Amino acid sequence: MGHLALVCLVVLASLLSAETKSLTVIEDVDKTLYEIEARTADDFDEEEDIRTNSIPQNPRPTYHKIKPKIHAAASRLQPSPGPKSSSEIHQQNNCNLSSDLVKEIASYQNITNLILKTVLNGTFKGRTYNDLGFFVDKFGSRLTGTANLEDAIDFMLSKMEQDELDNVHGEEVEVPRWVRGEEVAELILPRRKRLAILGLGYTIGTPSDGITAEVLVVRSFDELKQKADKAKGKIIVFNEVFTTYGESVQYRGRGAVEAAKVGGLASLVRSVTPFSINSPHTGMQDYEQNVTQIPNACITIEDAEFLQRCQDRGWKIVIQLKMNDYMLPVSKSRNVVGEIIGRESPSEVVVVSGHIDSWDVGSGAMDDGGGAFISEEALALLKFLKLRPRRTLRSILWTGEELGLIGVQKYIEQHRGIWSHG
Repeated sequence: MGHLALVCLVVLASLLSAETKSLTVIEDVDKTLYEIEARTADDFDEEEDIRTNSIPQNPRPTYHKIKPKIHAAASRLQPSPGPKSSSEIHQQNNCNLSSDLVKEIASYQNITNLILKTVLNGTFKGRTYNDLGFFVDKFGSRLTGTANLEDAIDFMLSKMEQDELDNVHGEEVEVPRWVRGEEVAELILPRRKRLAILGLGYTIGTPSDGITAEVLVVRSFDELKQKADKAKGKIIVFNEVFTTYGESVQYRGRGAVEAAKVGGLASLVRSVTPFSINSPHTGMQDYEQNVTQIPNACITIEDAEFLQRCQDRGWKIVIQLKMNDYMLPVSKSRNVVGEIIGRESPSEVVVVSGHIDSWDVGSGAMDDGGGAFISEEALALLKFLKLRPRRTLRSILWTGEELGLIGVQKYIEQHRGIWSHG
């Protein structure tokens, strides 16, 4: 149903003839994206010494704060049971829409019915799901900077051409290239145990012989500050209790920085999730200028709680950590763009998007292959039905999202003129 909701939203936004400034959800997402500090590939200096795993300081300084804002704004787009008549629309009019606009919205009922029929029982039934399945089976993970991602981008450009979208092209973006090497963590004391870990994006590696050190477990940054005198020379484990993604993700984003400030040798962060089957979750992390960079990885909920119990019992905890993660010079990637040109106001653009890159430890089917395919298929469906909107519809599949909204930031930088904040 997500596909249907998105198609209907896109059709509505592109067809309406009246001003729709009261549709503040779209403006909220727009403004949130516009607030992102535009950081181009100039920030990633090819002269950085990759042999010592040196990377640019603070590659995405506000990402872990901005992404939850985008999620919060987007969550307001969740569909609710819709009215079927203009009188019912009037009764549910929470956006202070004019009577004329309410009537115009109601007038698109036949178009909505055609879309529903085509997707639920017609030519497009199951198409998005099946095409996504083929895509992830063929390409698998699509980490930024890899040939696999670029092959997937070529595939989607070809698909847009086959779907007869307008102005199909790629927009070049310079992207960072972080490489996950071998990552091993083993508990030495109070007993031997292999710990499941995943390095976090942009993390440096350990020395070749690893880091073997005592462990300090804390549940918050405040507790770390209170125990700062015990932290120097230790591996810091953050066993934060999951509340919401927006609140808990700060430990993944800032864990290494806060640990380094008190003399920690490495940071291990409880995976930012409410559920685990001994499954570590990767994701982004930040370094901060003038703060020593230390290795940073996530561990499972089970192991974080186990280490907490060991510490609460007064047992000495020692972990040996070996990580061979490193940076390569920047490489070139592309945002994927396709359109349906508007029939009356082609310069007014409604953007529908998802990101085509993914992390390296999964197939990226839902994060965000599903979003990318829904975004492209929404336009493909309208093209198939020969529904040409008043405004231009633009599908964008972002590159480099997982490593810091790189494609989004570059697009905003290149197209500042189209963003309006009335």
